[in-house]
Amino acid sequence: MFGRWTAFLFGRRCKVFVINVAKYRETNLWDCTWRKHKVCNTTRVCFFSSKKFDTYSQPQWTGVDTVAEEFYRAIEDVEENKLSAKCLKRLLKRIGKEDITREYFQSNGIPLSLMVARKDCKDEQLQQNIASVLCEYKEFLSTRQNSTTGYPENNCVDRLGETPNMESTLTKACLPILANYLKDKYPKEVYAHRRILRVMDLSRPEDWYPLARSIKRKVILHIGPTNSGKTHAALEALRTAKSGIYCGPLRLLAWEIQQRLQNGDENGLPVPCDLLTGQEQVEVPNAHHVSCTVEMTPVHTRFQVGVIDEVQLLGDNERAWAWTRALLGLAVDELHLCGDPSSENIVRKLINRTQDDLDVKYYERLSSLTVEKNTLTSLHQLQAGDCLVAFSKVDLFKWKADIERETGLKCSIIYGGLPPEVRRQQSLQFNNSNMSNRILVATDAIGMGLNLNIRRVIFSSLLKFDGKETRALTPSQVRQIGGRAGRFGSLFPDGLITAVNQEDLEYIRDTFSRQLGPISQAGLFPPSDKVQLFAEEKASSHLSFSSIWDEIASLAQVDGTFFLCSFEEIKARAQVIEDLPLSIETKYTLCMCPVDIDIPKQVVAFAEFSRELAFEGCVRLGKAMSQVYPAKNWKDMNDLESTYKILDMYLWLAQRFRDAFVDIENATLVRNECCRVLQNCLNSKKLITSLDSKQTSLPKRKRRWK
Repeated sequence: MFGRWTAFLFGRRCKVFVINVAKYRETNLWDCTWRKHKVCNTTRVCFFSSKKFDTYSQPQWTGVDTVAEEFYRAIEDVEENKLSAKCLKRLLKRIGKEDITREYFQSNGIPLSLMVARKDCKDEQLQQNIASVLCEYKEFLSTRQNSTTGYPENNCVDRLGETPNMESTLTKACLPILANYLKDKYPKEVYAHRRILRVMDLSRPEDWYPLARSIKRKVILHIGPTNSGKTHAALEALRTAKSGIYCGPLRLLAWEIQQRLQNGDENGLPVPCDLLTGQEQVEVPNAHHVSCTVEMTPVHTRFQVGVIDEVQLLGDNERAWAWTRALLGLAVDELHLCGDPSSENIVRKLINRTQDDLDVKYYERLSSLTVEKNTLTSLHQLQAGDCLVAFSKVDLFKWKADIERETGLKCSIIYGGLPPEVRRQQSLQFNNSNMSNRILVATDAIGMGLNLNIRRVIFSSLLKFDGKETRALTPSQVRQIGGRAGRFGSLFPDGLITAVNQEDLEYIRDTFSRQLGPISQAGLFPPSDKVQLFAEEKASSHLSFSSIWDEIASLAQVDGTFFLCSFEEIKARAQVIEDLPLSIETKYTLCMCPVDIDIPKQVVAFAEFSRELAFEGCVRLGKAMSQVYPAKNWKDMNDLESTYKILDMYLWLAQRFRDAFVDIENATLVRNECCRVLQNCLNSKKLITSLDSKQTSLPKRKRRWK
């Protein structure tokens, strides 16, 4: 052994290391290793000085925590180009956990799972090859300590390039040896793994759409803030085309554009237009135009003009794949993209890949938008046309009750949990009623999809619970919501923005004074055919359907232009249905169903629909879904909203499994009734009063008013 080291073990949990400070301080790993063990509650480190020590001295660790420490142990154990199987096993286990190892093996098409084969550690040739690297590095350390002229020649540092620490150097030196050994020892496994990697190569998604690539498209990017006229310009091009398609982020927008085209322009010329959303498909006679949600974009149909709205959602963590698919896959002669300034960078990258022609048009806001100097300090400062923004349903109903009780103003209410039909009714109620006494309380659901005559947007908070944690709104979200104030050609053309808290107001002012950061990557999601091929390649592994998504996430290859969208919701749905005897294609479709996995009632319904599809082939609505009743309290409101979403889920599935989901007409009728009851409940003063009463379990909002 090299150096004078002694290790004592006191009890099961307390380790004492006796280390030569003078020599250990000279090593590359001194700082990081000392810090690591200094904070460890179960480890006490003692140091002693010694005038008598060998040229190479490193600690003999008991309880290894890093790959560097394992390398030190291996260097101490290596003798005459020999390394024990036990030492090699420990070393390979640590190397296999390093990021550099995963990257190297993936680039060379070798499965990382082969690293843990126990019998390989007994292979003498592998032991000798790894030992030779360790011996060379040990010789290098010894020579460096005795040399006054710098590094010796022809050592592993020279061959690999000097790295900032020892473990990087040795890992890089060992990886080619391990890779060549595994390729020779396990050729079948390596070949199968490389086939899987070819399936999961997502680096060129533009090639997935041959029809679009056969066209030299003209792409017009309309860049501007809210209320700048960019979408109007794109829709005028759509209206005058012989055939066309509009792709929007919400059903509300798909409905609105269909109605706008069919109602005609200023000259009264209607354009027949079909409607295509996840839950409904409406075919209009003689229609050559389609208004759809972006997830439903038909990439196998040719159109003259296409419009993709809110293209900045290319950077969304969950839904971005739909915008990427539409942008790369729409087979149109002329493609119009509408988005805020943050989208220009990523659009240029994508169009450069498709080799289409790009023309960028910039727009300024048509009316003024001003951040006020003062905060809202009293409910009596509210005026007709104001919109107070909160980020929970509880707060919305509390604000509504307080405003109506203390000011006499009437409040419309909009939040994401409401059905789209009810949100539209509430927006019409706000826009078309007597504006002298109408206020809107809403969440960020007003950010897109609704045309609202808002005079002033008032932020009650800038914190939002996103389903996992409470976080601050992004600058893009603040701009999207605040930009709804003021609408060109409306009763309130000029918009105002303020907040309840002074700190929030300063943040809003700062946000509107700066430019948005560019979106650097577009989201991707593996299509069903690739998931099916992957599952077939992995059939021998007997992976569950939810585990397949973990494997895809670890093996999918994308370049710097793209990122993989989140698989969390998909995996959660996969766990619900993975034991059912269904094909991979069917399970993939079920996992794309809009189910809120955090609401038990919806999960139970989803599981029941899937089970009946698998075992009976015929899915009917249960008796519990056949009738709806007015809400009397907070629980009833939540149940009504969940009932609507379950009916919506049924209709979504019916569009994809028409032969199995046979109660489409009944589900549609009950869903419409559910919307009617919810609309009446929101307008019921008695219900709002009960939600604000002391007897309700609804928490009271802290009052800030004097």
